[in-house]
Amino acid sequence: MKLHIASALLILTLPSVGFAETGSTIRSESVDSTGTKTTRETTHSDERGMMGNRTITSDSKITVDPKGLNNETTRSVHSEKDIAKDGTIVEKSTTVDEAGTKRTISKQVAQDIGKDGSTLTRHKQEMEIDPKGLGNKKKVEIEETVARSPDGKVSSRVETLNGEPVSAEVDVK
Repeated sequence: MKLHIASALLILTLPSVGFAETGSTIRSESVDSTGTKTTRETTHSDERGMMGNRTITSDSKITVDPKGLNNETTRSVHSEKDIAKDGTIVEKSTTVDEAGTKRTISKQVAQDIGKDGSTLTRHKQEMEIDPKGLGNKKKVEIEETVARSPDGKVSSRVETLNGEPVSAEVDVK
């Protein structure tokens, strides 16, 4: 098994404003007893912007090559997470499998905290599946609000499902 690791760090500092980026690439290769070769290369980066935001990115490519069968397959994964200065988090992950099916999941979370200690958290999630060449993309969207009172009472309300309003509310004690 071969393992290669490379890392880089770049820091630029201005008076009261900072920017930093770190990154790494990891590559591994293995061959099992049947001669199947598996190669994985993953790249990570973590960037901090001058306005207090942060972006974390990861890309992976996995290749499987059975010995002598001439049927190499590749799967890729890309994920990105943005964290705003106000605490809002946006995540997006895209996977393309061996058959070419693309799956994308996007999530957004925002939270408001009241002076009395209550919290209101809004979740928005979107899932999309797109089989290669079939023209039958499917998409599901969900919006949910979770409220927590200072006494610990939690209520959750699903507001929309695929753009249509719904009225599902659950109280958790």
